[in-house]
Amino acid sequence: MGRGVFWRCDAAQAMSGRAMQVFARQSQVRRSDAVEAWHFLARCSDVGFVGARFGRRGKVRPSTFLPGSVWHGFFISNPKENSMKTTTKSKPTTRRSRFTMDGEDKVEQVELKPIAIKEFNLKIKGVSPLIIHKFSEKSLGAIEDKQQKKAKQAKEARDPHAEFLAAHYVMPSSKKKAGEKGCRCGFPAAGFKACSVRAATYVDGMTMTFAQGAYFVLEDEGGLVEIKGSEPVMRTDTVRLSGISRVLSLSYRPEIADWSATLRIRYNSAAISAEQIVNLFNVGGFSVGVGDWRPQKSGSNGMFEVMT
Repeated sequence: MGRGVFWRCDAAQAMSGRAMQVFARQSQVRRSDAVEAWHFLARCSDVGFVGARFGRRGKVRPSTFLPGSVWHGFFISNPKENSMKTTTKSKPTTRRSRFTMDGEDKVEQVELKPIAIKEFNLKIKGVSPLIIHKFSEKSLGAIEDKQQKKAKQAKEARDPHAEFLAAHYVMPSSKKKAGEKGCRCGFPAAGFKACSVRAATYVDGMTMTFAQGAYFVLEDEGGLVEIKGSEPVMRTDTVRLSGISRVLSLSYRPEIADWSATLRIRYNSAAISAEQIVNLFNVGGFSVGVGDWRPQKSGSNGMFEVMT
């Protein structure tokens, strides 16, 4: 027999009934030529080649199968010439295979191209008030109690000021609490990322799926980006609760009239440019916005523009 043609596959593929058909297609040989193909497994310490022979209908007839084998290959007598190339992104490295027809080691080179990661700061300034609405710990506790089948407690009278304070995103390192003068407020970094990704629908040649993995907005701390500007004030709005009845209710949330933020962007420069990212944020600030009652939700709050 000649040296033959080898095809890499995993154990599940190699022992399947379709393995011979795949081999015939990738090796560019007729099915009739592939009927007599042999499937060889790895060379073990003191045992020669072991494998299984294909029957006429392409079914594998297993013989001795030794655990721990690494390489799988197909061999066929008088095969047509065919070179199977494998390209993998990896660092220049050398890997030694355990399987060859003549018992000698085979060495192959695999190249890994580094990802061109870069960062830059992007300053944005609000052009409409930012409405912040953090999911309160009390609401989280109520959901947890319901899932754990705990007894329901009687509804307490609402405290508008307490709900206003609970809706704040406070920076972990802030020395002041929510509602106190000098409190450092923040907004989720993921919210700014989602705004720019949604803006891809308004930009030609850009998709949301691509933008989702091309860049990221880094947090300042605790998953938040610090918001600088005026002191938050309590805002009272009428809202419709979810559900069939859509009951009318009141919501008490903090509003920052004059605000700005500095976003730290980390991106893959081989996939997207800084100019494209800046354009996405600029379009997102106008068409999508952040926070409650933003343009994406039929509102006009949370709009911003790119400064630098």
